[in-house]
Amino acid sequence: MSVRYRRLGTNNEPVMGQGRQDFLTDTEAVGQAVITRLRLWRGEWWENQLSGVPMWQSILGVVGAKRETIDRILQDTILQTPGVSGIVDMASAFNTEQRSYQFYCIIQTIYGTVVTITNGQGEIER
Repeated sequence: MSVRYRRLGTNNEPVMGQGRQDFLTDTEAVGQAVITRLRLWRGEWWENQLSGVPMWQSILGVVGAKRETIDRILQDTILQTPGVSGIVDMASAFNTEQRSYQFYCIIQTIYGTVVTITNGQGEIER
């Protein structure tokens, strides 16, 4: 079974007008699906208000949010993405003084290829 996903351009808008080149398949599609899911904030999509990362509900809108809680939310989002078979490695850094969070994640897909996600940006390793 193959996964097919519309390619996003540099401005994160759907690419159209190039026929089959407008679509990603298999590992690249799964990688983009993960990135898209990580960028969607809960309540942002009008069609499904419960879809997305609970940024205001559990991360930004919570005094004293913990790195472990944020890690778990992102791990769950990644693992619930169709085509992801597991997380190979994940590391994060949370600086409460600068109010910054960074993460790095390597995921395995059902296609056997590894996708690296860094702060919501992805790269396919072949």
